[in-house]
Amino acid sequence: MRVQNRAMELRQLRDFLAVLDARGFTAAARHAGKSQQALSKSVQGLEAELGVQLLDRQQRVPGPTAFGRLLEPHARAALGEIEAFATALRRLQAAGARTVRLGASPTAAAGVVGEAVLSAVQRDPGLQVTVLTGVRPRLLADLVAGQLDLCICLDNVDATHPGLTREVLGQQAYRVVANATHPLVQPGARPDLAALAAAGWVLGTGLGEIEQAWRATFTRAGLPPPAPLLTTSSLEFCRNVLRSSQLLSVLPLQLVETELDRGEFALVELPAFCWKRPLALYLPHGALPPPVLMESLQRAVARELRLSGAARAGQVRR
Repeated sequence: MRVQNRAMELRQLRDFLAVLDARGFTAAARHAGKSQQALSKSVQGLEAELGVQLLDRQQRVPGPTAFGRLLEPHARAALGEIEAFATALRRLQAAGARTVRLGASPTAAAGVVGEAVLSAVQRDPGLQVTVLTGVRPRLLADLVAGQLDLCICLDNVDATHPGLTREVLGQQAYRVVANATHPLVQPGARPDLAALAAAGWVLGTGLGEIEQAWRATFTRAGLPPPAPLLTTSSLEFCRNVLRSSQLLSVLPLQLVETELDRGEFALVELPAFCWKRPLALYLPHGALPPPVLMESLQRAVARELRLSGAARAGQVRR
C-alpha cells in the first residue's frame, strides 16, 4: 500500500463512508445531494491517493475491500474528531458575553498580555478578560485547580505538568543589566568575569535555571559566584533598585525595554552572560479558549520579541 504525499481530503473520506452507510452509490449520492458521477469520482480520487481499491464494485451492493475495512474505523474517528471540534467552536462563538481568566507572570504582563487583551476585546466586544498576575508556580497551580483558564509565563525551570498543554510562543532573552552610569557600561570599559564577580548584585528569587547558569559561568572560570546583596520576588522592586544604585541584575530584555530605550539602563556585554528561556502558554488538556484571544497572544508575542531583538541589535551597533 503506497500513500502519496498529497493529503487525503475530508470530503473524500465522507463520500467513502457515505457509500458504505447507504450500501450503494445511488442512495449515497441522493442523500448527499450530489450526482452519482461526482460521488464516484471522489471515491476514485481517494483510491488513487492511497494506491489501493477501497470498494468492491463487482458486488450488487458495493462493500469494502480489505483495504476499505482497514480505512473505515480511522476515517470515522478522524471525521468524528473534526465534528466534535467544529461543534465546540460553534458553541464558543455563539456564546454571548464570555469571561476568560488569564494568568500572567510579571514579565508577560509587562508587555505582550496587555497588547493582546486590548486587541482581542476590540475584535470581539462580547469577550471579557480578567488578568491576574503572579509567579509561575502559583499560576500553574491555579490553572490546574480551575481558577484560571490559561496562563502565559516564562519557563525558568524545565518540568512536566500533568493535565496541562504547553505551547512555546517564543524565546525570551535574559541579560545582565545595569544603571547607565555604572562603570562597567561606560565607553571604553572592558568588563570581564572578575569584574562581575566583584560587583554588587540584586537578583530575583524565581530565576531557576537562569540563576544556575549564572553561577556556573563564574564557577567554570574558577571564580566564586557573587553573593547577591539583595534578592526579591518583585521585578518592579528590582528595576527600582537598578535606577538608584550601582548594582547589577539578570533580567528579561522585555522587562527593561523602556529603560534601555531611554538610556536609563544599559547591558553589560559579555557573551557568557546571554541566556534564553521559552515564553510558554499553558492550557488545561482539551480547553478551547476564544480563538481571537489565542491569535492576539501569538501575534503580540511575535511582535514583541521581534522588536526587542531589533532594538537590542541597534543598541549594540551604537
